Amino acid sequence: MQFDVELRGGRMAITPLKLEHIADLQAAWSPDCWQHAPDASLYGSDVRVYVEMAIEQRERGKRWPHALIALDSGRAVGTSSFYAHEPDNGVLSIGYTWLWRELRGTGANRECKLLMLRHAFEVLGLQQVHFKAAAENELSRRALECIGAHFDGVSLGDRLYRDGRVGDNNRFSIAAADWPDVRSRLEGAAE
Repeated sequence: MQFDVELRGGRMAITPLKLEHIADLQAAWSPDCWQHAPDASLYGSDVRVYVEMAIEQRERGKRWPHALIALDSGRAVGTSSFYAHEPDNGVLSIGYTWLWRELRGTGANRECKLLMLRHAFEVLGLQQVHFKAAAENELSRRALECIGAHFDGVSLGDRLYRDGRVGDNNRFSIAAADWPDVRSRLEGAAE
């Protein structure tokens, strides 16, 4: 499967995360970007540590991190990843997403999700894409509902934070059968 891809839309592009993206990402980062990330205590506010960990996970075949690029500036303004691939079930997850505060609510995240979902369903031929968000992360929950993801329920106690806390996850999915409707919704929002 091809997960390290370059994808391009009208305003945003997605490219495999590299060390060269660190300066742009550090400039785009704010403390609320990682407030719900289980591993945040490992990297704090240091984007370099975050990027190095993500690249190491790619090298192990665990996660395929991408930089989100604003085409008007050419700058990296966030990240998102493919991960948790289940080839026997045709399932893949999308997550580890964070975006520069100035681009939230502008459609940038929707366009990035459109690009990643199109790749998952139309190129890779997957059957389902999963998402999860911390139960207390209202912003992510609303964003997933806005793109047309189906709320599958709450998984209790399966969010283990490195600092010892345990939390719950809201689980969402999009099935291949629902992709045409979701694609239409996202394409309409991207115009």
